Amino acid sequence: MLSPGSLPLFLQISELLIRDIASGRLIDGEKLPPEREMAAELGISLGTLRQALKELVAKGMLVRV
Repeated sequence: MLSPGSLPLFLQISELLIRDIASGRLIDGEKLPPEREMAAELGISLGTLRQALKELVAKGMLVRV
């Protein structure tokens, strides 16, 4: 899943989430779990997750409210 030494971790996470969207595991309009829960599930820091989500917002794939 995540490979050390290639892309920065937050970009790896954003790519993982993009694949989840493309595969239908994350459905358009679906509410994501709380950030702390997602970070714990992925084994990453909250800051890293927030950077990844910021990337998805910048790409127009995620709307934060």
